[in-house]
Amino acid sequence: MDQVFCAERASKWELETGWVFLFYSTSSVSICFLFGVKGVLFLVVSYIIWSSEKLVVWFMIWIINGLLVYWP
Repeated sequence: MDQVFCAERASKWELETGWVFLFYSTSSVSICFLFGVKGVLFLVVSYIIWSSEKLVVWFMIWIINGLLVYWP
């Protein structure tokens, strides 16, 4: 019973994060056109974040990405 519940939760989580990454990567592509190399770095790191399952790491790198992209 617990395994089924966990599997359902995991697949739901993967679906949600997949949509988040889809939105995130499309916005990163537009950033890429605006910011060049920093935008590409933003996209690459965002994929690394998406493939990792640690949400704390996700948010930390997301903030670092934001700083990298918007830093002059």
